Amino acid sequence: MKISILRKAVAGILILLITFTILSVVPQVNGVIHGPFWRMFMHDPQHTGSTEYSGCNSPRVKGTFDAHNPISSTPAIDEEGNIYLLTTSGTLFAISPQGEIMWNFKTGTGIPGASFWVTPLIACAEGIGGVYSDETTPQFLIYFGAGNQFFALDKEGNLKWQTPLSPMGNVVGSPNVCQINGIMQATTLGWVILNGGDGSVVKPIHYGHPCLPPALSRTTHPFELGKMYVPSGNFLFCWDGSEDSLLWSFDVGSGGKVYSPSIGPDGTIYFRSDQKLYAVNPDGSEKWSVNFQGTALPAIGSDGTIYLGSTDKTFQALNPANGEVLWKFTEGHSLYSAATIDANGVIYFGSEDGKLYALNSDGSLKWSFDAGSTVAAPPSIAPDGTIYFGTADGLLYALEENPILAGTPTPTLSLSFPDVPSDYWAYAEIMKLVGEGVIKGYPDGTFKPEFPVTRAEFSKMVLLSLGYSQEFPSTPSFSDLDPTEWYYGYVEGAAKHGLVKGYPDGTFKPQGNITLAEVLTVIVRAKGWSEVSPPGPPPYIFLHDRDDSVRLITAEDWYYGVVGAAAQNGLLRFPDYSQITVPGAGSGEYEVRFNSPATRAQTAVFLSRI
Repeated sequence: MKISILRKAVAGILILLITFTILSVVPQVNGVIHGPFWRMFMHDPQHTGSTEYSGCNSPRVKGTFDAHNPISSTPAIDEEGNIYLLTTSGTLFAISPQGEIMWNFKTGTGIPGASFWVTPLIACAEGIGGVYSDETTPQFLIYFGAGNQFFALDKEGNLKWQTPLSPMGNVVGSPNVCQINGIMQATTLGWVILNGGDGSVVKPIHYGHPCLPPALSRTTHPFELGKMYVPSGNFLFCWDGSEDSLLWSFDVGSGGKVYSPSIGPDGTIYFRSDQKLYAVNPDGSEKWSVNFQGTALPAIGSDGTIYLGSTDKTFQALNPANGEVLWKFTEGHSLYSAATIDANGVIYFGSEDGKLYALNSDGSLKWSFDAGSTVAAPPSIAPDGTIYFGTADGLLYALEENPILAGTPTPTLSLSFPDVPSDYWAYAEIMKLVGEGVIKGYPDGTFKPEFPVTRAEFSKMVLLSLGYSQEFPSTPSFSDLDPTEWYYGYVEGAAKHGLVKGYPDGTFKPQGNITLAEVLTVIVRAKGWSEVSPPGPPPYIFLHDRDDSVRLITAEDWYYGVVGAAAQNGLLRFPDYSQITVPGAGSGEYEVRFNSPATRAQTAVFLSRI
């Protein structure tokens, strides 16, 4: 779209008038307006990962939030400290700084974990832009895509608009704010600019193959239209934001797919292909390239230093002038997470080993925090120093400064629940599974050990206990499974490995309570133990049924052989905890409530034994 000279002149005058008004009331850093604290993927439109806030020197757990689905994105944080988190189920959560859920919005479309960290974008709603247009009461919306739909919600979780992107394919990754042009979103067939005010399509660009999240050039003041760098296939395309025209393209040839770029302080564009890291000048000429394996995105420090992880199990710092390695930190796992750099130059990144790492600017380890499950995306940092990051098992962590641990490099996580005191009968088993991330407490801080366990919950527990991955088939294996629910991947994963089965009518009944007999059956099946007759006599094993009737179990009971296998392999013991096997009237008699719902405490005991 060409802009006439007269239109440009009028726009320029208006921009100057608005700018002089806004600069006095809106906080800025290096000419960039900063309203929300962490408003997008990798913090800013240039995807540097650098923030003006400082993280923790010696962290402790401030709190956790269980999203019940894998988290492969960075949380966004608004100007009030509220956190916005998108999970692979396609559900957006709004969480207060105190860790309380304010609302959630279900898109009905799952987001693959590998679909490039889908961090929500917090941008201004007035006009077309992602910048302030009202000097006193800017209204921010939360923008994000899922499937072939793009959404805009207000801060109360109300849908402002929803735009289908069907001609452009499905959304890929996080959106970016295109200054006063609108919202940029990469898709599987190109990219599109949307009007941030009403969702109308301003400009679609069809490439016929996938794009990845675009970055914007640095600008001297917030209303200047910058250049847009869009990765697609084996090309990086540069578009002129003011003229809407293609300026140049950079072809990596046989180097493979181009990933999202980051922009250095001098305007240099850094991006990865499958085989190399490239530095390209603003005019599209190559500055340098070095061999580099992996898909992690480069983060850029305030001095231009490049930080990124590699599949050779190292995290590296590179010289922006020539790509030479300044230092390496060996972690031991392939690193796919990008990095976050705080105001003190501390570098934070996640790993497959379940840890969040903090390195000093010289590459030495400052601390590491073990979350027990893969940390796939970089953390975000709030002005008070709180560090937020998510894990593959669905936990959002908030880490804060711990003055007691000052100087301790590797803090450990200590968990306790008011309703599970140290003398509780299943205390050791519960704490063991909590520490391993298999089972968790509730948002109010309790564990509720006597609560029954649903079939969906147990699917998650047994899958995590055995170290299997979730599965997300496009068509559910059971007629009553909802792909947007938190349990979908766990039930499908457990079903794939033959751990759980449905009912004859094709349903699974995920919200139904699982019985003690069913718990034993799943574990016996998972361990591959052969079914045998229960031991006796003695002991004699009696069924204490739900109606309080008591009788000896027989071969007519469907779980007869399972009880024998569980007893033979030490899963079910005689005697056992009285909360599991109750001594009967006669010598060697034990009563078990096989057909009653299993409690969270009983389930923890059985899972801890495998």
